Amino acid sequence: MKIIEVQLQRKLVFELDGKISQGTVTLGPLAQEAPGKPWTCECHISKVVEKTRRIYGEDELHAFANGLAFCRDALRDFDVHNGRVWWLEHGDQGGL
Repeated sequence: MKIIEVQLQRKLVFELDGKISQGTVTLGPLAQEAPGKPWTCECHISKVVEKTRRIYGEDELHAFANGLAFCRDALRDFDVHNGRVWWLEHGDQGGL
């Protein structure tokens, strides 16, 4: 098994039902179970994605890019349908 022990994290602000709280979006580590198998990127967004998700790609960069896209889409969906989320300013949807 190959593992790239990288973990990137960003603190976010969430507003739901008028209550403001802090959370994080986390990507990593990246892993490949065996040669020839797809790579995975673990993704978690507190308050949005309850369980850590494994997002797949053909190589480590593809897995990371797909993980970033998954997090971006999940944050945008939350911001549009459930509450508000921002990183630096209202409306930035977590900066992704």
